[in-house]
Amino acid sequence: MAHYLQVNSSELTLFAEGRFSWPLWFKNNKWDMEAKLYCTLLLKNKEIGMVDYIDGELKMKISGAARAIMECLLLNPNQFKLNEAYEIMDGLTTLRPAQAQELLENCKSIKVNRLFLFFCRKGRS
Repeated sequence: MAHYLQVNSSELTLFAEGRFSWPLWFKNNKWDMEAKLYCTLLLKNKEIGMVDYIDGELKMKISGAARAIMECLLLNPNQFKLNEAYEIMDGLTTLRPAQAQELLENCKSIKVNRLFLFFCRKGRS
């Protein structure tokens, strides 16, 4: 999936469940890039699709691949291009059917579910 990363991107996109505001340490820091925050209530269970990320002493929960593509689909068509989402999803060959099913059943967005299933069907043809 790393080949989809923009090398010189000056933008960071973050998702948060429900209401969220930047902590003061984040607001007061001068970052090299613009941070965009999207507060969503995409899933009924906010823990589904989260994975542990560890980098040295930094430990946090981040979206796994299946949840991340659903978050991208949520931004379609205004903030994220549909063809980019399809290309990324087409490259996700390690999605586990049981996990995808659980995410789809817990997703509150009809648009996200329909796009996800459409891309799955399109990828098989």
